[in-house]
Amino acid sequence: MRVLVVDEEQGAPPDHWSAIAEHTVRGRALRFGLAEAADTAFDPAADHNREYVLARVRAFSLNYRDTALALGEHAEGTHDRGRGFGSDFVAEVAATGSAVRGLRPGDRVIPSMDWPPRPGDTVSAGVVTNTASRELQRVHHSRLVPVPTAMSDAQAASFSIGAQTAYAMLRRAEVGRDTTVLVTAATSMTSLFAISAACGRGARVYCLSRSGRGADLLAELGVVRSFDPNDPADLKDLARLARQIRGFDAVVDPFCDAYVLTAVKLIGFNGHYVTCRLMGSPHDEMAGTDTPGGHWLSMLTSLVSKNATIHGQCLGVRADLEAALGDWDAGRLRVVVDSEFSGADIGPFVRRTFDPARLGKAAYVFGDRDHDEYPERDDTTKGA
Repeated sequence: MRVLVVDEEQGAPPDHWSAIAEHTVRGRALRFGLAEAADTAFDPAADHNREYVLARVRAFSLNYRDTALALGEHAEGTHDRGRGFGSDFVAEVAATGSAVRGLRPGDRVIPSMDWPPRPGDTVSAGVVTNTASRELQRVHHSRLVPVPTAMSDAQAASFSIGAQTAYAMLRRAEVGRDTTVLVTAATSMTSLFAISAACGRGARVYCLSRSGRGADLLAELGVVRSFDPNDPADLKDLARLARQIRGFDAVVDPFCDAYVLTAVKLIGFNGHYVTCRLMGSPHDEMAGTDTPGGHWLSMLTSLVSKNATIHGQCLGVRADLEAALGDWDAGRLRVVVDSEFSGADIGPFVRRTFDPARLGKAAYVFGDRDHDEYPERDDTTKGA
């Protein structure tokens, strides 16, 4: 099988690497390659596989969290980049265990990033894999969801984390028809999903974005107006708007360390503020930690005086992902794909993935090729 791997070595790459590309990420020179690895072993008759699926990845994309994985970092410890990295994928079911129902070989599926874990359930623990670029994945059947036949591989490989998180945030913020919503970091993937979904529900959506990119796209999605928090004139206009509408019903903010102090001031009575992560990685110094304590106290006082609610939202539940897929199938949700790569285009894929000018996801699609029978032995095969 094929897998996208990365290291920081110099000189000639390993023999099993191809399509080599070098790129600097956060000031560190990295070397990427498409490697050949032993197939993941899967015996459908084995008892330990009875509830599992062998899925052949058709396409994958990288997320904000995958930057840390590429650098060999992970919130829970060092990540083995030699086994690949990545979080989002679309796959075709290749084989199923004896107890699997509702999935069969040939079905296209994407992962459900369920959180929080359910008591007594050992497989419902967040992101399905940190190695989505491995062409063969052994996954519990409950963590896979079929995708509409009309959805392209690039769209499906760009879907799970962003859509599931965005729909969970909108659910927590009670966004519906005529809700006034402010979405920050408008060109991030989670925000693009949230914007498209909220507009599809008939909400009145405004945006905060430090990037001048994507104005036409945001208008196409239904955004009434986008404001630049670095532009004093825009901030005055935004404050004026907030007074006119008596505050926003909901603020959807993917990056709380970058926008929270500005956004909370704009919430109305009984409003909701929901966030899902930090702009800084777990290994970075959190932006805003040097903000005077009085500003944080003022923010909390504002929330209390407005009877407002602040929500933290990590990923979502299966129903959020299914709702997003349903909206896409009904034409109420757009998946923004920036670009699609395949074959030897590892260099262009990596560069576009980490390009700050990118708008939407960059997806890598594995080309079809002949596959041998999958080895039916214990699942002990090591990675690349």
